[in-house]
Amino acid sequence: MKNFVMMILMISLTFMVINCGNKTQETKELKQPQDSMSDNNSPELLPNMNHEVLNDVRFHLAYNFEEGKEFRYRLTTLSTTERDVETDSLTIDRFEQKITRVLNFKVLSLENNNMADIECTISKVYVDVNLNNQKVAYQSGVTKNPEQLKRFIEHEGLVNTPFLIRITKYGEILDISNVDAISDRYLELSGLKDSIRIEDKPVMENEIKNNLLKPLIGQVLREFPKKELGVESKWEKEIDPASIMIFKIQYTDHFTVEKIEKIGDKRIASITGDATSIIEGDRAYTTNGVNYEFADPLTEATSNIYFDIDRGLVYKGTTKTDLKLFYRMEIPVDDGTKIAKTNELITNTNIVELL
Repeated sequence: MKNFVMMILMISLTFMVINCGNKTQETKELKQPQDSMSDNNSPELLPNMNHEVLNDVRFHLAYNFEEGKEFRYRLTTLSTTERDVETDSLTIDRFEQKITRVLNFKVLSLENNNMADIECTISKVYVDVNLNNQKVAYQSGVTKNPEQLKRFIEHEGLVNTPFLIRITKYGEILDISNVDAISDRYLELSGLKDSIRIEDKPVMENEIKNNLLKPLIGQVLREFPKKELGVESKWEKEIDPASIMIFKIQYTDHFTVEKIEKIGDKRIASITGDATSIIEGDRAYTTNGVNYEFADPLTEATSNIYFDIDRGLVYKGTTKTDLKLFYRMEIPVDDGTKIAKTNELITNTNIVELL
Protein backbone atom coordinates (compact mmCIF):
# COMPACT_ATOMS: atom_id res chain seq x y z
CA MET A 1 0.00 0.00 0.00
CA LYS A 2 2.79 2.43 -0.90
CA ASN A 3 2.08 5.97 -2.08
CA PHE A 4 -1.54 5.74 -0.96
CA VAL A 5 -2.05 9.50 -1.04
CA MET A 6 -0.78 9.67 -4.61
CA MET A 7 -3.15 6.85 -5.56
CA ILE A 8 -6.09 8.72 -4.00
CA LEU A 9 -5.17 11.85 -5.95
CA MET A 10 -4.91 9.88 -9.19
CA ILE A 11 -8.34 8.33 -8.63
CA SER A 12 -9.76 11.81 -8.04
CA LEU A 13 -8.04 13.35 -11.08
CA THR A 14 -9.01 10.47 -13.37
CA PHE A 15 -12.69 10.83 -12.50
CA MET A 16 -12.53 14.59 -13.06
CA VAL A 17 -10.91 14.22 -16.47
CA ILE A 18 -13.30 11.49 -17.63
CA ASN A 19 -16.45 13.12 -16.31
CA CYS A 20 -15.64 16.81 -16.44
CA GLY A 21 -18.13 17.48 -19.22
CA ASN A 22 -20.90 15.38 -17.70
CA LYS A 23 -22.50 17.85 -15.28
CA THR A 24 -25.21 16.36 -13.15
CA GLN A 25 -28.10 18.49 -11.98
CA GLU A 26 -26.49 18.41 -8.55
CA THR A 27 -23.30 19.99 -9.87
CA LYS A 28 -25.21 22.68 -11.76
CA GLU A 29 -27.03 23.73 -8.62
CA LEU A 30 -23.89 24.31 -6.55
CA LYS A 31 -23.36 27.93 -5.60
CA GLN A 32 -20.30 29.64 -4.24
CA PRO A 33 -20.78 29.58 -0.44
CA GLN A 34 -21.26 32.92 1.29
CA ASP A 35 -19.79 34.46 4.44
CA SER A 36 -16.76 32.48 5.57
CA MET A 37 -16.38 30.90 2.13
CA SER A 38 -16.67 34.16 0.22
CA ASP A 39 -14.54 34.86 -2.84
CA ASN A 40 -11.13 36.48 -2.42
CA ASN A 41 -8.54 36.08 -5.14
CA SER A 42 -6.61 39.26 -4.43
CA PRO A 43 -2.97 38.86 -3.39
CA GLU A 44 -3.15 42.42 -1.99
CA LEU A 45 -4.61 41.41 1.34
CA LEU A 46 -4.04 44.65 3.25
CA PRO A 47 -5.67 47.83 1.91
CA ASN A 48 -3.18 50.37 0.63
CA MET A 49 -3.84 52.95 3.34
CA ASN A 50 -1.71 55.30 5.42
CA HIS A 51 -1.25 53.13 8.50
CA GLU A 52 0.97 54.23 11.36
CA VAL A 53 4.47 52.77 10.92
CA LEU A 54 6.32 51.52 14.02
CA ASN A 55 10.07 51.38 13.43
CA ASP A 56 11.51 50.55 16.86
CA VAL A 57 9.41 47.53 17.84
CA ARG A 58 11.22 44.32 18.87
CA PHE A 59 9.13 41.16 18.88
CA HIS A 60 8.96 37.39 18.41
CA LEU A 61 6.86 35.72 15.71
CA ALA A 62 5.34 33.43 18.33
CA TYR A 63 1.85 31.97 18.41
CA ASN A 64 -0.19 32.93 21.46
CA PHE A 65 -1.84 29.56 22.11
CA GLU A 66 -4.20 29.46 25.12
CA GLU A 67 -5.96 26.37 26.44
CA GLY A 68 -9.56 26.33 25.19
CA LYS A 69 -8.87 29.06 22.61
CA GLU A 70 -10.55 28.63 19.21
CA PHE A 71 -9.70 30.30 15.90
CA ARG A 72 -10.55 29.79 12.24
CA TYR A 73 -8.83 30.32 8.90
CA ARG A 74 -9.88 30.35 5.29
CA LEU A 75 -7.31 28.82 2.93
CA THR A 76 -7.81 29.42 -0.79
CA THR A 77 -5.62 27.56 -3.28
CA LEU A 78 -5.57 28.67 -6.92
CA SER A 79 -3.84 26.33 -9.37
CA THR A 80 -3.34 26.56 -13.12
CA THR A 81 -1.49 24.37 -15.58
CA GLU A 82 -0.96 25.42 -19.18
CA ARG A 83 0.53 22.81 -21.50
CA ASP A 84 1.44 23.36 -25.17
CA VAL A 85 2.33 20.22 -27.14
CA GLU A 86 3.77 20.74 -30.63
CA THR A 87 3.82 17.79 -33.05
CA ASP A 88 2.39 18.07 -36.58
CA SER A 89 -0.02 20.56 -35.00
CA LEU A 90 -0.26 22.51 -31.75
CA THR A 91 -2.36 21.23 -28.85
CA ILE A 92 -3.09 23.54 -25.92
CA ASP A 93 -4.47 22.24 -22.62
CA ARG A 94 -5.47 24.46 -19.71
CA PHE A 95 -6.38 23.25 -16.22
CA GLU A 96 -7.69 25.64 -13.55
CA GLN A 97 -8.70 24.75 -10.02
CA LYS A 98 -9.85 26.78 -7.04
CA ILE A 99 -10.08 25.13 -3.62
CA THR A 100 -11.50 27.01 -0.65
CA ARG A 101 -11.28 25.45 2.82
CA VAL A 102 -12.36 26.61 6.26
CA LEU A 103 -10.17 25.20 9.03
CA ASN A 104 -11.27 25.30 12.68
CA PHE A 105 -8.66 25.04 15.43
CA LYS A 106 -9.16 24.43 19.17
CA VAL A 107 -6.26 24.43 21.64
CA LEU A 108 -6.73 21.37 23.87
CA SER A 109 -3.68 21.68 26.12
CA LEU A 110 -0.38 23.52 26.62
CA GLU A 111 2.95 22.19 27.79
CA ASN A 112 5.40 24.59 29.46
CA ASN A 113 3.87 27.46 27.46
CA ASN A 114 5.85 26.18 24.48
CA MET A 115 4.01 23.23 22.92
CA ALA A 116 0.31 22.94 22.20
CA ASP A 117 -1.98 20.06 21.33
CA ILE A 118 -4.58 21.41 18.90
CA GLU A 119 -7.63 19.81 17.35
CA CYS A 120 -8.17 20.74 13.71
CA THR A 121 -11.39 20.22 11.78
CA ILE A 122 -11.81 21.11 8.12
CA SER A 123 -15.45 22.16 8.26
CA LYS A 124 -16.11 23.40 4.71
CA VAL A 125 -14.59 22.78 1.29
CA TYR A 126 -15.55 24.21 -2.07
CA VAL A 127 -13.78 23.12 -5.29
CA ASP A 128 -14.23 24.55 -8.77
CA VAL A 129 -12.43 22.83 -11.66
CA ASN A 130 -12.15 24.00 -15.27
CA LEU A 131 -10.42 21.66 -17.72
CA ASN A 132 -10.38 23.11 -21.25
CA ASN A 133 -13.63 25.00 -20.52
CA GLN A 134 -15.35 21.89 -19.13
CA LYS A 135 -16.37 22.63 -15.55
CA VAL A 136 -17.17 20.52 -12.52
CA ALA A 137 -17.62 21.53 -8.87
CA TYR A 138 -17.80 20.08 -5.38
CA GLN A 139 -19.21 21.53 -2.17
CA SER A 140 -18.96 19.72 1.15
CA GLY A 141 -22.34 18.94 2.67
CA VAL A 142 -24.11 19.61 -0.64
CA THR A 143 -22.54 17.16 -3.10
CA LYS A 144 -24.13 13.77 -2.38
CA ASN A 145 -23.87 11.77 -5.61
CA PRO A 146 -21.43 8.84 -5.03
CA GLU A 147 -19.70 9.36 -8.40
CA GLN A 148 -19.28 13.06 -7.65
CA LEU A 149 -17.84 12.26 -4.23
CA LYS A 150 -15.34 9.85 -5.73
CA ARG A 151 -14.08 12.55 -8.09
CA PHE A 152 -13.29 14.70 -5.05
CA ILE A 153 -12.20 11.95 -2.68
CA GLU A 154 -9.22 13.93 -1.34
CA HIS A 155 -11.54 16.61 0.05
CA GLU A 156 -14.56 14.54 1.02
CA GLY A 157 -12.34 12.27 3.13
CA LEU A 158 -11.19 15.21 5.28
CA VAL A 159 -14.41 17.14 5.89
CA ASN A 160 -15.67 17.20 9.50
CA THR A 161 -13.16 14.55 10.58
CA PRO A 162 -11.03 16.04 13.40
CA PHE A 163 -7.33 15.23 13.77
CA LEU A 164 -4.71 16.37 16.27
CA ILE A 165 -1.64 18.56 15.83
CA ARG A 166 1.26 18.93 18.25
CA ILE A 167 3.03 22.19 17.49
CA THR A 168 5.50 24.58 19.14
CA LYS A 169 4.71 28.25 19.70
CA TYR A 170 7.02 29.04 16.77
CA GLY A 171 4.99 26.87 14.37
CA GLU A 172 7.15 23.73 14.19
CA ILE A 173 4.77 20.81 13.63
CA LEU A 174 6.04 17.97 15.84
CA ASP A 175 3.33 15.41 15.19
CA ILE A 176 -0.04 14.81 13.58
CA SER A 177 -2.23 12.07 15.03
CA ASN A 178 -5.77 10.69 15.27
CA VAL A 179 -6.08 10.17 11.50
CA ASP A 180 -7.62 6.68 11.59
CA ALA A 181 -11.12 8.04 10.85
CA ILE A 182 -9.72 9.89 7.82
CA SER A 183 -8.00 6.78 6.49
CA ASP A 184 -11.20 4.73 6.98
CA ARG A 185 -13.18 7.32 5.03
CA TYR A 186 -10.64 7.29 2.19
CA LEU A 187 -10.77 3.50 2.01
CA GLU A 188 -14.58 3.58 1.93
CA LEU A 189 -14.73 6.20 -0.83
CA SER A 190 -12.02 4.56 -2.95
CA GLY A 191 -13.53 1.06 -2.70
CA LEU A 192 -10.38 -0.36 -1.10
CA LYS A 193 -11.79 -1.00 2.37
CA ASP A 194 -12.05 -4.79 1.91
CA SER A 195 -8.71 -5.21 0.13
CA ILE A 196 -6.24 -3.43 2.41
CA ARG A 197 -3.99 -5.59 4.58
CA ILE A 198 -3.77 -4.90 8.31
CA GLU A 199 -0.03 -4.26 8.08
CA ASP A 200 -0.60 -1.63 5.36
CA LYS A 201 -2.88 0.58 7.47
CA PRO A 202 -0.07 2.28 9.49
CA VAL A 203 1.82 2.99 6.26
CA MET A 204 -1.26 4.61 4.76
CA GLU A 205 -1.91 6.69 7.89
CA ASN A 206 1.72 7.87 7.92
CA GLU A 207 1.37 9.08 4.33
CA ILE A 208 -1.83 10.95 5.20
CA LYS A 209 -0.02 12.68 8.07
CA ASN A 210 3.20 13.62 6.26
CA ASN A 211 2.18 14.00 2.60
CA LEU A 212 -1.31 15.46 2.94
CA LEU A 213 -2.05 17.04 6.32
CA LYS A 214 1.35 18.41 7.32
CA PRO A 215 1.84 20.45 4.09
CA LEU A 216 -1.76 21.66 4.32
CA ILE A 217 -1.47 22.83 7.94
CA GLY A 218 1.96 24.30 7.21
CA GLN A 219 0.32 26.76 4.80
CA VAL A 220 -1.82 28.13 7.64
CA LEU A 221 0.35 27.79 10.77
CA ARG A 222 3.65 28.94 9.33
CA GLU A 223 6.93 28.12 11.06
CA PHE A 224 8.97 31.12 12.26
CA PRO A 225 12.45 31.64 13.75
CA LYS A 226 12.89 31.60 17.52
CA LYS A 227 15.03 34.75 17.66
CA GLU A 228 13.91 38.28 18.48
CA LEU A 229 13.14 40.32 15.37
CA GLY A 230 12.69 43.89 14.23
CA VAL A 231 12.33 45.85 10.99
CA GLU A 232 14.83 44.58 8.37
CA SER A 233 15.45 41.31 10.26
CA LYS A 234 16.14 38.37 7.92
CA TRP A 235 16.12 34.58 8.15
CA GLU A 236 16.16 31.49 5.95
CA LYS A 237 14.42 28.12 5.99
CA GLU A 238 15.09 25.01 3.92
CA ILE A 239 11.98 23.27 2.60
CA ASP A 240 11.64 19.51 2.19
CA PRO A 241 12.65 18.55 -1.38
CA ALA A 242 9.81 18.46 -3.91
CA SER A 243 9.69 15.82 -6.67
CA ILE A 244 8.53 17.13 -10.05
CA MET A 245 8.58 14.54 -12.85
CA ILE A 246 12.23 13.37 -12.94
CA PHE A 247 13.56 16.32 -10.92
CA LYS A 248 14.10 16.86 -7.22
CA ILE A 249 13.92 20.55 -6.27
CA GLN A 250 15.38 21.80 -3.00
CA TYR A 251 13.97 25.20 -2.08
CA THR A 252 15.42 27.62 0.47
CA ASP A 253 13.05 30.39 1.56
CA HIS A 254 14.47 33.83 2.40
CA PHE A 255 12.38 36.18 4.57
CA THR A 256 12.63 39.86 5.54
CA VAL A 257 10.58 41.92 8.00
CA GLU A 258 9.71 44.93 5.85
CA LYS A 259 7.78 47.03 8.38
CA ILE A 260 5.51 47.08 11.42
CA GLU A 261 2.15 48.84 11.00
CA LYS A 262 -0.53 49.87 13.48
CA ILE A 263 -3.89 48.91 11.97
CA GLY A 264 -6.67 49.73 14.39
CA ASP A 265 -5.60 48.09 17.65
CA LYS A 266 -3.37 45.58 15.84
CA ARG A 267 0.40 45.69 15.41
CA ILE A 268 1.01 43.86 12.13
CA ALA A 269 4.44 42.65 11.03
CA SER A 270 4.71 42.72 7.23
CA ILE A 271 7.06 40.01 5.96
CA THR A 272 8.17 39.35 2.38
CA GLY A 273 9.83 36.23 1.06
CA ASP A 274 11.34 34.67 -2.01
CA ALA A 275 13.14 31.41 -2.67
CA THR A 276 16.25 30.01 -4.28
CA SER A 277 16.38 26.46 -5.57
CA ILE A 278 18.80 23.64 -6.34
CA ILE A 279 17.57 21.24 -9.03
CA GLU A 280 18.79 17.65 -9.30
CA GLY A 281 17.91 14.97 -11.83
CA ASP A 282 18.97 13.50 -15.16
CA ARG A 283 18.04 15.51 -18.21
CA ALA A 284 17.44 12.37 -20.32
CA TYR A 285 14.89 9.70 -19.46
CA THR A 286 13.33 6.73 -21.27
CA THR A 287 10.13 4.89 -20.37
CA ASN A 288 7.86 2.59 -22.42
CA GLY A 289 10.05 3.19 -25.47
CA VAL A 290 9.60 6.98 -25.33
CA ASN A 291 12.77 9.10 -25.02
CA TYR A 292 12.50 12.33 -23.04
CA GLU A 293 15.00 15.18 -23.13
CA PHE A 294 14.48 17.90 -20.53
CA ALA A 295 15.76 21.45 -20.25
CA ASP A 296 16.44 22.85 -16.80
CA PRO A 297 13.15 23.81 -15.10
CA LEU A 298 12.64 27.48 -14.24
CA THR A 299 11.21 28.18 -10.79
CA GLU A 300 10.09 31.24 -8.87
CA ALA A 301 8.48 31.54 -5.44
CA THR A 302 7.34 34.61 -3.51
CA SER A 303 5.34 35.24 -0.34
CA ASN A 304 3.79 37.97 1.77
CA ILE A 305 2.92 37.26 5.40
CA TYR A 306 1.12 39.58 7.83
CA PHE A 307 1.49 38.54 11.48
CA ASP A 308 -0.62 39.97 14.30
CA ILE A 309 2.05 40.46 17.00
CA ASP A 310 -0.35 41.03 19.91
CA ARG A 311 -2.84 38.28 19.08
CA GLY A 312 -0.05 35.88 18.17
CA LEU A 313 -1.53 34.59 14.93
CA VAL A 314 -0.96 34.94 11.21
CA TYR A 315 -3.40 37.63 10.11
CA LYS A 316 -3.21 37.10 6.35
CA GLY A 317 -0.74 35.81 3.80
CA THR A 318 -0.05 34.71 0.26
CA THR A 319 2.42 32.30 -1.27
CA LYS A 320 2.92 31.92 -5.01
CA THR A 321 5.07 29.45 -6.94
CA ASP A 322 5.70 29.24 -10.69
CA LEU A 323 7.33 26.28 -12.42
CA LYS A 324 8.18 26.17 -16.14
CA LEU A 325 9.05 22.84 -17.79
CA PHE A 326 10.40 22.28 -21.30
CA TYR A 327 10.93 18.81 -22.76
CA ARG A 328 11.22 16.98 -26.06
CA MET A 329 9.78 13.51 -26.70
CA GLU A 330 10.76 10.90 -29.30
CA ILE A 331 7.80 8.54 -29.66
CA PRO A 332 8.09 5.31 -31.70
CA VAL A 333 5.33 4.92 -34.32
CA ASP A 334 4.72 2.39 -37.11
CA ASP A 335 6.61 4.36 -39.76
CA GLY A 336 9.48 5.65 -37.59
CA THR A 337 9.69 8.22 -34.81
CA LYS A 338 7.36 11.06 -33.92
CA ILE A 339 8.78 14.19 -32.30
CA ALA A 340 6.81 16.22 -29.76
CA LYS A 341 7.88 19.37 -27.92
CA THR A 342 6.14 20.41 -24.72
CA ASN A 343 6.10 23.66 -22.76
CA GLU A 344 4.35 23.53 -19.39
CA LEU A 345 3.66 26.31 -16.87
CA ILE A 346 2.39 25.35 -13.41
CA THR A 347 1.27 28.10 -11.03
CA ASN A 348 0.02 27.72 -7.45
CA THR A 349 -1.18 30.49 -5.15
CA ASN A 350 -2.20 29.99 -1.51
CA ILE A 351 -4.16 32.74 0.27
CA VAL A 352 -4.58 32.49 4.05
CA GLU A 353 -7.02 34.66 6.03
CA LEU A 354 -7.83 34.69 9.72
CA LEU A 355 -11.62 34.73 10.17
